[in-house]
Amino acid sequence: MRGKSTGARATEEEMYWIARAVANGRREWSSIKFYDANGRNLNLPEPDWSTFGRLPDFYF
Repeated sequence: MRGKSTGARATEEEMYWIARAVANGRREWSSIKFYDANGRNLNLPEPDWSTFGRLPDFYF
């Protein structure tokens, strides 16, 4: 995941925080909302978190 690296852009780092929270069971995927450039809600499928391994815990 790029967001965990030094020099990550803000959005990449934020996505990494979300991934960690969801993959570790601290937040539900259904609580995450994504929008396109026109403000329309994008219904993105939940990733297969088993391919990520255990991500370090993160607390908001």
